[in-house]
Amino acid sequence: MSYNANLPSDLPSDYSAEIRENFRALKEDQIVAAASAVTADSATTAASCTGNSATASKLATARTIRLTGDVTGSGIFDGSGDLAIATTGVEAAKLTNARTIVLTGAVTGSGSFDGSGDLSITTSAGTVVHGKQMLTSSGTFTVPAGVTTIYVSAISGGGGGGGGCFAGSTTTQGAGGGGGGAGQFILYTPKTVIAGENLTITIGSGGAGGASASTVGSGGSDGSSGGNTVISANSSGWTITLSSTNGGGGAYLSNGALWGGIGVGGGGSGWSINDFNNVATGTGNSVAYGGKGADSPFGVGGSGSVGKCVNKSGTSASAGNGYGAGGGGASCSSSSGGSGALGMILVEW
Repeated sequence: MSYNANLPSDLPSDYSAEIRENFRALKEDQIVAAASAVTADSATTAASCTGNSATASKLATARTIRLTGDVTGSGIFDGSGDLAIATTGVEAAKLTNARTIVLTGAVTGSGSFDGSGDLSITTSAGTVVHGKQMLTSSGTFTVPAGVTTIYVSAISGGGGGGGGCFAGSTTTQGAGGGGGGAGQFILYTPKTVIAGENLTITIGSGGAGGASASTVGSGGSDGSSGGNTVISANSSGWTITLSSTNGGGGAYLSNGALWGGIGVGGGGSGWSINDFNNVATGTGNSVAYGGKGADSPFGVGGSGSVGKCVNKSGTSASAGNGYGAGGGGASCSSSSGGSGALGMILVEW
Protein backbone atom coordinates (compact mmCIF):
# COMPACT_ATOMS: atom_id res chain seq x y z
CA MET A 1 0.00 0.00 0.00
CA SER A 2 1.35 3.46 -0.91
CA TYR A 3 0.79 6.47 1.31
CA ASN A 4 2.81 8.99 -0.77
CA ALA A 5 -0.39 10.81 -1.73
CA ASN A 6 -1.13 11.52 1.93
CA LEU A 7 2.29 13.07 2.73
CA PRO A 8 2.42 16.79 3.24
CA SER A 9 3.06 18.61 -0.01
CA ASP A 10 5.74 20.87 1.42
CA LEU A 11 8.11 17.96 2.31
CA PRO A 12 11.37 18.20 0.45
CA SER A 13 11.67 15.79 -2.39
CA ASP A 14 14.72 14.31 -0.86
CA TYR A 15 12.82 13.50 2.36
CA SER A 16 14.44 10.39 3.63
CA ALA A 17 12.93 6.99 2.92
CA GLU A 18 13.04 6.20 6.63
CA ILE A 19 10.72 9.10 7.42
CA ARG A 20 8.38 7.98 4.69
CA GLU A 21 8.26 4.44 6.14
CA ASN A 22 7.50 5.71 9.63
CA PHE A 23 4.67 7.76 8.31
CA ARG A 24 3.22 4.74 6.56
CA ALA A 25 3.30 2.67 9.77
CA LEU A 26 1.60 5.43 11.70
CA LYS A 27 -1.27 5.47 9.22
CA GLU A 28 -1.77 1.70 9.57
CA ASP A 29 -1.98 2.00 13.39
CA GLN A 30 -4.67 4.63 13.00
CA ILE A 31 -6.72 2.30 10.76
CA VAL A 32 -6.50 -0.56 13.29
CA ALA A 33 -7.54 1.70 16.16
CA ALA A 34 -10.47 2.96 14.19
CA ALA A 35 -11.64 -0.61 13.51
CA SER A 36 -11.42 -1.48 17.24
CA ALA A 37 -13.49 1.54 18.10
CA VAL A 38 -16.19 0.45 15.65
CA THR A 39 -16.35 -3.05 17.27
CA ALA A 40 -16.73 -1.58 20.78
CA ASP A 41 -19.40 0.79 19.62
CA SER A 42 -21.33 -2.13 18.01
CA ALA A 43 -21.40 -4.06 21.30
CA THR A 44 -22.59 -1.01 23.15
CA THR A 45 -25.30 -0.46 20.58
CA ALA A 46 -26.59 -4.08 20.85
CA ALA A 47 -26.85 -3.78 24.65
CA SER A 48 -28.89 -0.64 24.43
CA CYS A 49 -31.07 -1.77 21.45
CA THR A 50 -34.86 -1.29 21.76
CA GLY A 51 -37.74 -2.66 19.56
CA ASN A 52 -37.79 -6.08 17.78
CA SER A 53 -34.97 -8.57 18.29
CA ALA A 54 -33.81 -11.25 15.91
CA THR A 55 -33.44 -13.80 18.77
CA ALA A 56 -34.20 -13.96 22.54
CA SER A 57 -34.13 -16.54 25.39
CA LYS A 58 -37.68 -15.60 26.49
CA LEU A 59 -40.53 -13.31 25.60
CA ALA A 60 -40.42 -9.80 27.05
CA THR A 61 -44.12 -10.17 27.93
CA ALA A 62 -45.54 -13.57 28.93
CA ARG A 63 -48.65 -14.61 27.00
CA THR A 64 -51.75 -16.62 28.05
CA ILE A 65 -52.62 -19.62 25.86
CA ARG A 66 -56.27 -20.55 26.29
CA LEU A 67 -58.33 -23.57 25.03
CA THR A 68 -62.06 -23.16 24.37
CA GLY A 69 -64.84 -25.37 23.01
CA ASP A 70 -65.53 -28.97 24.12
CA VAL A 71 -62.23 -28.92 26.10
CA THR A 72 -61.12 -25.89 28.14
CA GLY A 73 -57.91 -24.84 29.89
CA SER A 74 -55.21 -22.14 29.94
CA GLY A 75 -51.57 -21.48 30.83
CA ILE A 76 -48.94 -18.69 30.89
CA PHE A 77 -46.18 -19.00 28.28
CA ASP A 78 -43.03 -16.81 28.09
CA GLY A 79 -40.84 -19.08 26.01
CA SER A 80 -38.46 -19.93 28.82
CA GLY A 81 -39.76 -23.53 28.95
CA ASP A 82 -42.45 -25.94 27.67
CA LEU A 83 -46.08 -25.33 28.64
CA ALA A 84 -48.46 -28.03 29.96
CA ILE A 85 -52.15 -27.09 30.12
CA ALA A 86 -54.56 -28.90 32.46
CA THR A 87 -57.78 -29.45 30.48
CA THR A 88 -61.44 -29.91 31.45
CA GLY A 89 -64.07 -31.59 29.25
CA VAL A 90 -67.31 -29.81 28.61
CA GLU A 91 -70.45 -32.01 28.78
CA ALA A 92 -72.92 -31.50 25.98
CA ALA A 93 -76.42 -30.42 26.93
CA LYS A 94 -77.91 -32.73 24.29
CA LEU A 95 -76.97 -34.98 21.40
CA THR A 96 -76.37 -33.39 18.02
CA ASN A 97 -78.58 -36.06 16.45
CA ALA A 98 -81.53 -37.50 18.37
CA ARG A 99 -81.63 -41.32 18.47
CA THR A 100 -84.64 -43.65 18.38
CA ILE A 101 -84.83 -46.38 21.03
CA VAL A 102 -86.99 -49.33 19.95
CA LEU A 103 -88.29 -52.23 22.07
CA THR A 104 -89.05 -55.51 20.27
CA GLY A 105 -90.16 -59.00 21.26
CA ALA A 106 -92.74 -59.72 23.94
CA VAL A 107 -93.04 -55.98 24.66
CA THR A 108 -92.89 -53.31 21.94
CA GLY A 109 -92.53 -49.51 21.93
CA SER A 110 -90.23 -46.70 20.80
CA GLY A 111 -89.14 -43.17 21.64
CA SER A 112 -86.78 -40.42 20.46
CA PHE A 113 -83.89 -39.56 22.79
CA ASP A 114 -81.47 -36.60 22.47
CA GLY A 115 -80.17 -36.47 26.05
CA SER A 116 -81.86 -33.22 26.95
CA GLY A 117 -84.18 -35.05 29.36
CA ASP A 118 -85.35 -38.45 30.57
CA LEU A 119 -87.14 -40.73 28.12
CA SER A 120 -90.43 -42.52 28.87
CA ILE A 121 -91.54 -45.20 26.39
CA THR A 122 -95.15 -46.31 26.16
CA THR A 123 -95.13 -50.10 25.77
CA SER A 124 -97.60 -52.67 24.53
CA ALA A 125 -97.62 -56.46 24.59
CA GLY A 126 -96.07 -57.95 21.48
CA THR A 127 -97.40 -60.93 19.59
CA VAL A 128 -96.49 -63.98 21.65
CA VAL A 129 -97.56 -67.30 20.16
CA HIS A 130 -98.19 -69.94 22.81
CA GLY A 131 -100.47 -72.92 22.89
CA LYS A 132 -100.75 -76.68 23.14
CA GLN A 133 -102.75 -79.48 21.59
CA MET A 134 -103.20 -83.10 22.65
CA LEU A 135 -103.56 -85.59 19.81
CA THR A 136 -105.22 -88.93 20.58
CA SER A 137 -106.09 -90.05 17.08
CA SER A 138 -104.06 -90.44 13.91
CA GLY A 139 -104.12 -87.62 11.36
CA THR A 140 -102.20 -84.37 10.83
CA PHE A 141 -101.16 -81.39 12.90
CA THR A 142 -100.60 -78.01 11.25
CA VAL A 143 -97.89 -75.85 12.79
CA PRO A 144 -99.40 -72.45 13.75
CA ALA A 145 -98.23 -69.23 12.10
CA GLY A 146 -95.16 -67.70 13.69
CA VAL A 147 -94.06 -70.96 15.36
CA THR A 148 -90.61 -72.36 14.59
CA THR A 149 -90.09 -74.63 17.62
CA ILE A 150 -92.45 -77.13 19.21
CA TYR A 151 -92.05 -79.23 22.35
CA VAL A 152 -93.27 -82.80 22.04
CA SER A 153 -94.39 -85.18 24.79
CA ALA A 154 -95.68 -88.53 23.59
CA ILE A 155 -96.11 -92.23 24.43
CA SER A 156 -96.88 -95.43 22.56
CA GLY A 157 -99.79 -97.71 23.46
CA GLY A 158 -99.66 -99.78 26.66
CA GLY A 159 -99.56 -103.59 26.59
CA GLY A 160 -102.55 -105.76 27.49
CA GLY A 161 -102.63 -107.93 30.62
CA GLY A 162 -102.06 -111.69 30.43
CA GLY A 163 -104.82 -114.28 30.83
CA GLY A 164 -105.24 -116.62 33.82
CA CYS A 165 -105.37 -120.43 33.80
CA PHE A 166 -106.75 -123.54 35.61
CA ALA A 167 -105.18 -126.88 36.37
CA GLY A 168 -105.98 -130.37 37.65
CA SER A 169 -109.17 -132.40 37.25
CA THR A 170 -111.20 -129.65 38.89
CA THR A 171 -111.19 -125.87 38.71
CA THR A 172 -110.00 -125.38 42.25
CA GLN A 173 -106.44 -124.60 41.16
CA GLY A 174 -105.42 -121.57 39.15
CA ALA A 175 -103.02 -118.63 38.71
CA GLY A 176 -103.17 -115.05 37.41
CA GLY A 177 -101.68 -113.47 34.30
CA GLY A 178 -99.02 -110.76 34.33
CA GLY A 179 -99.73 -107.06 33.97
CA GLY A 180 -99.08 -105.31 30.66
CA GLY A 181 -96.16 -102.93 30.21
CA ALA A 182 -96.27 -99.15 29.78
CA GLY A 183 -95.47 -97.53 26.42
CA GLN A 184 -92.22 -95.90 25.41
CA PHE A 185 -92.37 -92.14 25.96
CA ILE A 186 -90.62 -88.76 25.61
CA LEU A 187 -91.19 -85.56 27.60
CA TYR A 188 -91.04 -81.95 26.38
CA THR A 189 -88.59 -82.64 23.58
CA PRO A 190 -87.83 -79.53 21.43
CA LYS A 191 -88.09 -79.91 17.66
CA THR A 192 -87.57 -77.33 14.91
CA VAL A 193 -90.52 -76.84 12.56
CA ILE A 194 -91.69 -74.59 9.75
CA ALA A 195 -94.79 -72.49 10.32
CA GLY A 196 -97.70 -73.86 8.31
CA GLU A 197 -96.27 -77.32 7.65
CA ASN A 198 -98.36 -80.42 8.32
CA LEU A 199 -97.01 -83.05 10.70
CA THR A 200 -98.14 -86.64 10.18
CA ILE A 201 -99.50 -88.19 13.36
CA THR A 202 -99.86 -91.90 14.19
CA ILE A 203 -101.24 -92.80 17.61
CA GLY A 204 -100.39 -96.26 18.97
CA SER A 205 -103.36 -98.34 20.09
CA GLY A 206 -103.52 -100.12 23.42
CA GLY A 207 -102.76 -103.85 23.38
CA ALA A 208 -105.61 -106.31 23.91
CA GLY A 209 -105.71 -108.41 27.07
CA GLY A 210 -104.81 -112.09 26.78
CA ALA A 211 -107.65 -114.62 27.08
CA SER A 212 -107.81 -116.79 30.16
CA ALA A 213 -107.79 -120.58 29.71
CA SER A 214 -111.21 -121.98 29.00
CA THR A 215 -110.30 -125.56 29.80
CA VAL A 216 -108.59 -127.15 32.76
CA GLY A 217 -104.89 -127.67 32.25
CA SER A 218 -104.47 -124.97 29.59
CA GLY A 219 -102.37 -121.84 30.00
CA GLY A 220 -103.64 -118.30 29.62
CA SER A 221 -102.71 -116.23 26.59
CA ASP A 222 -100.20 -113.42 26.63
CA GLY A 223 -101.50 -109.89 26.35
CA SER A 224 -100.95 -108.09 23.04
CA SER A 225 -98.33 -105.39 22.53
CA GLY A 226 -99.36 -101.76 22.28
CA GLY A 227 -98.95 -99.91 18.98
CA ASN A 228 -96.22 -97.51 17.87
CA THR A 229 -96.74 -93.76 18.16
CA VAL A 230 -95.11 -91.76 15.36
CA ILE A 231 -94.85 -88.06 14.53
CA SER A 232 -93.19 -87.01 11.25
CA ALA A 233 -92.21 -83.54 9.99
CA ASN A 234 -91.38 -84.13 6.36
CA SER A 235 -90.64 -80.49 5.52
CA SER A 236 -88.40 -80.05 8.56
CA GLY A 237 -86.83 -83.45 8.01
CA TRP A 238 -87.33 -85.37 11.24
CA THR A 239 -89.40 -88.28 12.63
CA ILE A 240 -90.01 -89.54 16.15
CA THR A 241 -91.00 -93.20 16.58
CA LEU A 242 -91.99 -94.57 19.99
CA SER A 243 -91.97 -98.35 19.91
CA SER A 244 -94.69 -100.65 21.19
CA THR A 245 -94.40 -102.44 24.50
CA ASN A 246 -95.22 -106.09 25.23
CA GLY A 247 -98.34 -107.38 26.87
CA GLY A 248 -98.29 -109.30 30.12
CA GLY A 249 -97.56 -113.02 30.08
CA GLY A 250 -100.36 -115.50 30.55
CA ALA A 251 -100.42 -117.83 33.51
CA TYR A 252 -99.18 -121.32 32.64
CA LEU A 253 -98.85 -124.92 33.85
CA SER A 254 -95.39 -126.48 34.00
CA ASN A 255 -94.57 -129.97 35.34
CA GLY A 256 -97.76 -130.12 37.35
CA ALA A 257 -97.23 -126.65 38.84
CA LEU A 258 -99.13 -123.47 38.14
CA TRP A 259 -97.20 -120.31 37.51
CA GLY A 260 -98.38 -116.74 37.33
CA GLY A 261 -97.76 -114.86 34.11
CA ILE A 262 -94.71 -112.60 33.94
CA GLY A 263 -95.35 -108.88 34.08
CA VAL A 264 -93.47 -106.76 31.52
CA GLY A 265 -92.51 -103.10 31.15
CA GLY A 266 -93.19 -102.42 34.81
CA GLY A 267 -96.26 -104.65 35.01
CA GLY A 268 -96.69 -106.95 38.00
CA SER A 269 -96.50 -110.75 37.68
CA GLY A 270 -99.54 -112.94 38.38
CA TRP A 271 -99.54 -115.41 41.24
CA SER A 272 -101.77 -117.56 43.47
CA ILE A 273 -101.89 -118.95 46.97
CA ASN A 274 -103.23 -122.00 48.88
CA ASP A 275 -102.33 -125.29 47.24
CA PHE A 276 -101.68 -123.81 43.81
CA ASN A 277 -99.21 -126.71 43.26
CA ASN A 278 -101.56 -129.47 44.40
CA VAL A 279 -102.61 -130.43 40.91
CA ALA A 280 -102.43 -134.20 41.35
CA THR A 281 -105.06 -134.47 44.08
CA GLY A 282 -107.22 -131.61 42.87
CA THR A 283 -107.96 -130.66 46.46
CA GLY A 284 -107.82 -127.26 48.11
CA ASN A 285 -108.77 -123.97 46.67
CA SER A 286 -106.50 -121.40 44.99
CA VAL A 287 -106.98 -117.66 45.05
CA ALA A 288 -105.37 -116.31 41.88
CA TYR A 289 -104.07 -112.77 41.47
CA GLY A 290 -103.46 -111.06 38.17
CA GLY A 291 -100.54 -108.65 38.06
CA LYS A 292 -101.15 -104.89 38.02
CA GLY A 293 -100.53 -103.10 34.74
CA ALA A 294 -97.57 -100.72 34.55
CA ASP A 295 -98.13 -97.01 35.21
CA SER A 296 -96.98 -94.39 32.67
CA PRO A 297 -96.20 -90.66 32.97
CA PHE A 298 -99.68 -90.07 31.53
CA GLY A 299 -101.76 -92.84 33.08
CA VAL A 300 -102.25 -95.52 35.73
CA GLY A 301 -101.96 -99.25 35.06
CA GLY A 302 -105.05 -101.40 35.29
CA SER A 303 -105.71 -103.49 38.40
CA GLY A 304 -105.15 -107.21 38.22
CA SER A 305 -108.08 -109.58 38.72
CA VAL A 306 -108.48 -111.39 42.04
CA GLY A 307 -110.60 -114.57 41.99
CA LYS A 308 -111.39 -117.83 43.69
CA CYS A 309 -110.78 -120.60 41.24
CA VAL A 310 -113.29 -123.04 42.78
CA ASN A 311 -116.27 -121.02 41.58
CA LYS A 312 -114.63 -118.39 39.36
CA SER A 313 -115.86 -115.62 41.62
CA GLY A 314 -113.99 -112.37 42.08
CA THR A 315 -113.09 -109.19 40.24
CA SER A 316 -112.32 -108.56 36.59
CA ALA A 317 -109.02 -107.30 35.25
CA SER A 318 -109.01 -103.56 34.52
CA ALA A 319 -107.83 -101.74 31.43
CA GLY A 320 -105.02 -99.23 31.65
CA ASN A 321 -106.14 -95.67 32.45
CA GLY A 322 -105.06 -92.47 30.78
CA TYR A 323 -102.44 -92.89 28.05
CA GLY A 324 -99.80 -95.57 27.54
CA ALA A 325 -100.49 -97.53 30.77
CA GLY A 326 -100.59 -101.34 30.85
CA GLY A 327 -103.69 -103.50 31.39
CA GLY A 328 -104.10 -105.66 34.48
CA GLY A 329 -103.61 -109.45 34.40
CA ALA A 330 -106.57 -111.87 34.62
CA SER A 331 -107.22 -114.50 37.29
CA CYS A 332 -109.60 -117.45 37.52
CA SER A 333 -112.58 -115.12 37.73
CA SER A 334 -111.76 -113.03 34.63
CA SER A 335 -112.13 -114.19 31.04
CA SER A 336 -109.21 -112.03 29.85
CA GLY A 337 -106.62 -109.53 30.93
CA GLY A 338 -107.32 -105.80 30.76
CA SER A 339 -106.39 -103.90 27.62
CA GLY A 340 -103.58 -101.37 27.56
CA ALA A 341 -104.27 -97.64 27.23
CA LEU A 342 -103.78 -96.01 23.83
CA GLY A 343 -100.87 -93.68 23.17
CA MET A 344 -100.96 -89.93 22.64
CA ILE A 345 -98.96 -86.90 21.48
CA LEU A 346 -98.93 -83.52 23.26
CA VAL A 347 -97.59 -80.64 21.17
CA GLU A 348 -96.73 -77.35 22.90
CA TRP A 349 -95.42 -74.08 21.44
